[in-house]
Amino acid sequence: MVHECCEHTIGFNLDDLAQILTSWEFPFERTEDRISTTVPGRAGPINFHMTLMSDGEARPCMMRLLSYAPDWSHAAAGLDGHALLHYFNRRNAEALIGRHFLDEASGKAAFEITVYSSHGVFEDDLKDLVWFAINETDETVAQLNELAQVPHEVH
Repeated sequence: MVHECCEHTIGFNLDDLAQILTSWEFPFERTEDRISTTVPGRAGPINFHMTLMSDGEARPCMMRLLSYAPDWSHAAAGLDGHALLHYFNRRNAEALIGRHFLDEASGKAAFEITVYSSHGVFEDDLKDLVWFAINETDETVAQLNELAQVPHEVH
């Protein structure tokens, strides 16, 4: 049933998602298992990936949006693990959706949102989620760069 108050939902499949992104003129690359792009951020490029996960019966039921700054690292910025722990704990406590984290293997600051739904997502909500995922990483890197300028004794 389609309600008059709602727009048509986009199913959790990469074909439908790619079609919507194309209609937005959003640049992306498509592989078999994800949609990816790189967009400019304030402190450098932001990589963005969209992947889908399925339930035990191979039905898509989750969409993961991941963003990170490929050229940023906490070591290069001069931030130690203690300062990062405080920063990410504070950011996650304030987050209404998603999670901020440091990828331990790469040292990259990242942000992810996982959307659970067997009914897909509304297009306007998808726009908000994509923008939010990219913006959160951009904001995080900007804040971490500012934090790196503070003497270590303070943080």
